[in-house]
Amino acid sequence: MEDDYKKIGTSKEAVEYDMDRKKRDTEGKLEFIKEKFESKMKKIKNSESIARNQNDQKKLVELNGEAEASVLAYDNIKFLILKQKHQQNSAKKTVITRVSKKKTPYEVLNLFKESMKYRSAEKNDAVIKERRDEALKNLQKKLQNVSDFKEKLRIEAEIKEIEEAYEMIKTEDKRKVYIEQEQKKDEEEKQKVRTQKIKEKYCHSSEYTPYLIRNRQNSGDKSLQNKMIERKEELSEEYSYIDKENRQLRIRQTAKINFENWTGVNKFFINEYEVIRKINGEEKKDIIYMNLAIRDLKIDLSVDKKTSKPINPDYYDCFVNKLLAEETIEGSKYNEGFIGGIGQNREGNYYITLEKDCLSPMEQEQMTAVMIMKQKERNIHIERGEYVI
Repeated sequence: MEDDYKKIGTSKEAVEYDMDRKKRDTEGKLEFIKEKFESKMKKIKNSESIARNQNDQKKLVELNGEAEASVLAYDNIKFLILKQKHQQNSAKKTVITRVSKKKTPYEVLNLFKESMKYRSAEKNDAVIKERRDEALKNLQKKLQNVSDFKEKLRIEAEIKEIEEAYEMIKTEDKRKVYIEQEQKKDEEEKQKVRTQKIKEKYCHSSEYTPYLIRNRQNSGDKSLQNKMIERKEELSEEYSYIDKENRQLRIRQTAKINFENWTGVNKFFINEYEVIRKINGEEKKDIIYMNLAIRDLKIDLSVDKKTSKPINPDYYDCFVNKLLAEETIEGSKYNEGFIGGIGQNREGNYYITLEKDCLSPMEQEQMTAVMIMKQKERNIHIERGEYVI
């Protein structure tokens, strides 16, 4: 492993600690090795340019091998850092802390919503006013007898809090508005938590590495525009599947994204698909990118005509109910739509690769190709002065 650090021009010690001997956090380590790797690749590219001008084929082969070793070393170190972070997070114990929560208007006025359900609206109006008047009377009496300035400010703030609480729930109509607003806030907060969990579970954007995709040869401009990526339209027939909620999913291939990886030796691709389904009665479409070819999965996904059950139920379940689940599709958007594929562990169980801590080197190349292609598309729209989301 120590050799991997040398291959990108650094050492394990330098990655772990900065110049002041302060231990780097995960983000600091990733940023540091990225800088070292980019610097190493820049030197190799400069040497390649000199060797190409001198027509030194032996040196070019040597430099190509050095570049290959550096990329592999960078991936190994990055994988190790991310793995260590995951292990540290798993080892942490959950600590429950008390968070100061703002009182509700019911709590301010010492009211119980449960009791209010059994009273008429008019009676509740009267009880709320009675509680307000009683609280204000006591506080105003205290205010007259207090001499301490800070205590006076505290009492005044409490009086203001009571008046505001009363205004929020003093009538049945206002109470309904308040309840609706609180329910909306709760839903928004739950959605925020859900979105964050999905992002943490499926986002692999930190593994995006432009160097994994080859630039066009003899090009002085190393911008994304010159990356070896090509989208080729390739329409297939539409395939339909039924998920565990008895919802129909329709999917068809729309294109193939061809690209050359950093070695320049091999050409690879990632398939583009359109997924169509109905959500709350409305048809929804999304574009996803996965390393599975539907047409090549007929055996794994086929259904027995006699029993109407999948021939390979475990694989079918993983593909339809996990890979194409709404949560996974939503999570893939953090990777520009790259949804990965399906793997199988030693026990023979299937899993979606997007849930892994780190993608495989091949998947990192595929995701990077997709993300670069999407950025190129956005750049074109921006140049045209078109609005880009």
